[in-house]
Amino acid sequence: MKVLIPTDFSAAATKALNYAQMLFEGASVEFHLLHACQAPTYKIIGNRSPRSLSAAFATERSKQKVRLDQYLEDQVGKSSNQFHNYYGEVHLGTLKEVLDSVRWDSYDFVVMGTRGATGLKEVFWGSNAYDVARMLPPVPVLFVPEHATFSPLKTIGFATDFRRPFTAQQLRSIKEIASLWKATIHMIEVYRTPELNEEQERNLEALQLYFKDLEHEFHVISAFGNLESCIAAFDEELEVELLVLINYPKSFFQRLGREPIIKKELFHSQIPVLIISATG
Repeated sequence: MKVLIPTDFSAAATKALNYAQMLFEGASVEFHLLHACQAPTYKIIGNRSPRSLSAAFATERSKQKVRLDQYLEDQVGKSSNQFHNYYGEVHLGTLKEVLDSVRWDSYDFVVMGTRGATGLKEVFWGSNAYDVARMLPPVPVLFVPEHATFSPLKTIGFATDFRRPFTAQQLRSIKEIASLWKATIHMIEVYRTPELNEEQERNLEALQLYFKDLEHEFHVISAFGNLESCIAAFDEELEVELLVLINYPKSFFQRLGREPIIKKELFHSQIPVLIISATG
């Protein structure tokens, strides 16, 4: 398994790495830490020739590579897992520019930290983290709030409206994580009307068949009219420790994410979120 972790050496990025180390402690993993950097503006302005500009970028890249190597040495020193291996890369450019050049078929997961008291708010409402979620190809992206705490995974919440068929590729990451921890998958329909139509019934049956070798349950939860109450139900009523969403265009969670309550920053949750691309 290969896991890509963008890092800026912040507390949020370190939390993402530490969470990934614990989440995948029972698996053989290559952790690839990716740092995107740019030469300081004053160096760019002060170097007019292409040669001197290139030298400024090379110097900055070398400096950041030393920093990343030291960071990796510090973090690996805290881990005794012999099945985990670590690699570090430094690329010039913004994070978005660097991610645009990544060969995604080389990775199984991306793990990214989110800052602030409400990591989920960042994912759902116009943040850099959500921009990354929208631009990424079919690699599942795990967003870890800066203040999230890890405990052995017992419950995974998979929230959907069951209006679209699922593919094995989309569901593979859920199955892998659930199998690692023998966790129960709670399939949750967030409904406006509680009755499933024929298409939803077929999609639910297909989902149950795919998860037949794992503990799984089906729940229906009213959308409550706002994201805060909806996610709180996952967290409090079902004690979900990891929330999974498929990033369909105009999906229910995107519609809920446009509510004023998010703008007011009233929603505080520490549930890590795994977002799976609809094209996966």
